[in-house]
Order: sequence, then C-alpha cells, then structure tokens
Amino acid sequence: MRKFIGAAAAAVAVLAVSPALACHGDRECYQKVRAPDEYRTVERPVVLRPGYSQVVREPALTMTRVEPVVVAPGSVRVERVPAAYGTVMRREVVRPETVTYRSTPAVTRTVHETVVVRPAASRWQTSRGWHGEERRCRVVTPAVTRTVAREVVVARAGRVPVTVPAVVRDVPVPVLIRPATERRVYLPPVVDYVPRTVVLRPAVDRVIEYPPVIGTTSHQVLVRRGGDHWVPSRW
Repeated sequence: MRKFIGAAAAAVAVLAVSPALACHGDRECYQKVRAPDEYRTVERPVVLRPGYSQVVREPALTMTRVEPVVVAPGSVRVERVPAAYGTVMRREVVRPETVTYRSTPAVTRTVHETVVVRPAASRWQTSRGWHGEERRCRVVTPAVTRTVAREVVVARAGRVPVTVPAVVRDVPVPVLIRPATERRVYLPPVVDYVPRTVVLRPAVDRVIEYPPVIGTTSHQVLVRRGGDHWVPSRW
C-alpha cells in the first residue's frame, strides 16, 4: 500500500510540473483520479513490564575463631633443693717418717812407704900410690832403704743416719659443694582453645530495584487525506 501511495503522488507531481505532456494537438484532456490517503509509520515506546522492587535478605557473615580459655590459673610451687656433696681425695700419713742410725766401721787403706834402714854416709879413705905417696879419698856409702806397708785410716768408724720415708695414702673425704636451698617454680596457667562463632557482618535486608522493560510498537499515522484530482490525459 505504501508503494501505491508513493507512485500516485509521484504521478501527480509530474503532471503538475509538466502540463505540456497532456497536450494532443489542439486538444487538452484531463482524467479524474482518486488519490489515496497518505500514512506514515510511527514507532512509540511501550512498557512491556513495569519496574518493581524486591527485598532480598542477605544472611549474616560469620567466621569461626579459636579463642584461648584459662582452665587452671598459674601458681607458684616451692621446691626444696637438697645439698650437693662431692668427694675429694685427701692424703693422710699412715706412718710418719723415721730416722735410724747404722754403725759403720772405719775405712782403712794400705799405704806402701819407703823407710831408710841406714842413712847414707861418707868416710875418708887413705891409700898410698905406687911411689908411696899418701892419698885420701872421700867414699860415700848410699843409704839402705826398704818398702814398708802400713794401714792408714781413710774414714773413721761412726754412726750413719738412715731415713725411713713416711707411708701415706689417698683417702676420699666428702665435701659440701652446694648447701640445701629452696626454689620457687612458676607453673603457667593451663590454657585450652575453644572455637567460637564471630559475626563479622549482621544480616541485612537489601532492596533491589528492577527497572521497567520498555519495548516499541509501530502505528500508522494519517499524514494527508486522499481525494479526487484531475490529471492530464494522453488520449
């Protein structure tokens, strides 16, 4: 229908602009035609679904946390620390040192000595020569000796001290290293861990707005009404 209306409007426009086309010799002829109504398609928005609100409840956000719980409080306990003993080795004299005396004989030695039995001597001896002359000469008589052995005391007899060393031994002796004391011992509290639920965020109601759904619809709108028109005719 749109194509038909457009074709008719175009024909009327052509005839109105060029009236010479309808001329046939000395005659001028016109034909009566019916022009249809002219329409135009118009699009309009249409609400397909109206907007609405929805309340959504969001649950609380929680977590599990382990927290310490004191089961037994701390305390102080007194402990007695006994004395500490050790052993040291101590040297004791079992028998003291003694001194005794030992008799020693005299020490002798044989000594050989030369003894003069007769000492040397000299005498004058008179003699006569071959012719009766007297001559006196001194004659020396050597000494007569002999070797005699005799005992000589090198060391006299006496008493020599003899020292007998002392007899000792090592005896273990207990000694105190550390006296008895008292010690305070701190006993820490007994702690147990218990899981607990902690709310990080409470539950809330949240409103969700949903916008309306808009669509479009097409309508035919009358632009110009049709009517009877005279148009030039070729015959």
